[in-house]
Amino acid sequence: MERLRANEPESSQPKAPTLRMSEPAILSLQRTAGNQAVCRAIAAGTLAREETADKPLSGVTVTPQKATLPLEAGTSITAAAKPAGVTGVKWTLEAGTASAAAGTKIDETTGVVSVDAKQPGGTLKAKATNAVSFGDAPFRVIEKPKDIASTASSVAGNYEAHFTHTFNSSGAGQSGLADANINEKFDSHSAKTPFGDDFQLTANAAGSKGWFLSSAGAMNTVDKVSISTAGIDAAPFVKNASNPSPAKALPQGFKMTQKLHARTLPSDTLEDAPFTTTEHVRELVEKDGKLAMRIGAGKASEHIPYVGPAVFRSAKADKTTVEASPAKPKSGKWAQNEVQVSVDGEGKNPKPTFSIQGEKLGCSVSASGVVKIGDTAGTITVRAGGTKSYDEVKITITAKAAAAGTPSSPHAALDPSVVGGEGGEERGDHQHAGNADEAA
Repeated sequence: MERLRANEPESSQPKAPTLRMSEPAILSLQRTAGNQAVCRAIAAGTLAREETADKPLSGVTVTPQKATLPLEAGTSITAAAKPAGVTGVKWTLEAGTASAAAGTKIDETTGVVSVDAKQPGGTLKAKATNAVSFGDAPFRVIEKPKDIASTASSVAGNYEAHFTHTFNSSGAGQSGLADANINEKFDSHSAKTPFGDDFQLTANAAGSKGWFLSSAGAMNTVDKVSISTAGIDAAPFVKNASNPSPAKALPQGFKMTQKLHARTLPSDTLEDAPFTTTEHVRELVEKDGKLAMRIGAGKASEHIPYVGPAVFRSAKADKTTVEASPAKPKSGKWAQNEVQVSVDGEGKNPKPTFSIQGEKLGCSVSASGVVKIGDTAGTITVRAGGTKSYDEVKITITAKAAAAGTPSSPHAALDPSVVGGEGGEERGDHQHAGNADEAA
């Protein structure tokens, strides 16, 4: 009987199917059924994790998109793949406008970027790859400026000039300054001037964007420096007959210190300390013999011609000594000697008027400065300029010289008829006597 049963085929029990669950579901089961029970089920093959195929990536994001170097405290650059929960992603870094420095790396699992202290500014790419797709996204690290390398300038109107600074980088090079942002601060928006009223400055408002920098380190827009023409009068500082001893000499003006601050990202705030300073200069000067307003900033300045109230100086005559004219005839034209007087005028409508101060000595002066000399010897003073600002020049008039052939001795001036005899005989006798004297 037992042998017979032994020859009978054994009955086979159907195997229970394996239950497949997602990772979140298995974690939930572990919390409810216990970790050991779940592990035994997995070992027995009755429970398994659900295997899901990698899904294609729909995109990549990097946060923050821009960050200044060195990174702000607490800032972490992190890449993330889309859609959320996509699996099998491996992260790598690729070069953009900059290459990754030796210590700049991305965690291949988490997408967190660590930045080398010597990382050049520019763009890098975070690349995500899984079994079925890949994607990437750029991000930018930005160096901060250090100081002004050069300044370009141009005149933009009366007493206004525009300045474009190019900056050196505090990092690897100027190309790393692309997209850097700076702004200005002044300790005071008011300044004392030698021209009268205080100067009131209009500067960039707090919170404004200031200036962005290019990959060459240059400002993308100009810095405007100006002063109103009103109230700027050069007369008190110019030496001439109306002001023979100026209380103050040129140049005269004032300076205001512009403090330049770098903007740090991603916090989008200006650093407390300026990275450099420069003087905004507004001063009245004399350049190449001409009055000008010098407007300066950084490493450049512009000299703009003076346009204030007219100022006159350097009066001169083409002859400072001249012979008196012949006596004025009773009729007919008087042939007078002439002297041309001129004066240097600058400012608004510098058209001079001319006049003779004190004794005129028979002289006169025209509207164009031509002096007609009288017949009396002496010295005249010609004034040229305006009512408040003018200069003067003196002209010495000498007595008219005797005409050629004019008798110089009393004897020669006698009338021959008074001496007696005819003129020819008297001259012959005189000459003869002379010859006898010489012979003797």
